[in-house]
Amino acid sequence: MFCMCGTLLQIKKEGETVICKKCGKSVKINKIEPFIIEKVFNNEEVVNTRNKVKGAKIKERCPSCDSNEMFYNVIQLRSVDEGQTVFYEGVKIESSGYMGVNIKTGG
Repeated sequence: MFCMCGTLLQIKKEGETVICKKCGKSVKINKIEPFIIEKVFNNEEVVNTRNKVKGAKIKERCPSCDSNEMFYNVIQLRSVDEGQTVFYEGVKIESSGYMGVNIKTGG
């Protein structure tokens, strides 16, 4: 639960009064009820997003379409202290088949 000032309140049990550490406002906790927030994605919308951004291009051979170039996108899927996930896709193919592939570049 958040205070009106935006600070996260540390709630331990029902019936207690919690005091905000930032603004000092007190809030009485009457009842704690868990709830689930569900987000439904339209699969068609997700599939169509690939037409918007192809990503940057690198000069590496694609093992799927045998092209000498591939598109790649980098996305932070996990927590901030873990590495990013790299998605690769050959320039000649329409479906992405390689996720998190390590590609060694020359140099």
